[in-house]
Amino acid sequence: MTLNTRAGAILRQMRQSAGMTLADVGNALPDMGLSRAQLSLLERGRQEWGLHRIEALCALYGAEPREVLQ
Repeated sequence: MTLNTRAGAILRQMRQSAGMTLADVGNALPDMGLSRAQLSLLERGRQEWGLHRIEALCALYGAEPREVLQ
């Protein structure tokens, strides 16, 4: 499993635990410029994340980036 795939799976679990949809995340982080489709690709490991995205999503989900990056 690649880092992108593993990070995506963890972030998807965090999003779902927070009770958020992909659209909710996109609306909550408009400065990220991520559509629902792009977030889906990221969660499935089909695009690279970038630390700034991981940090923003973790902040939204009330988590620490190290939970994703370990």
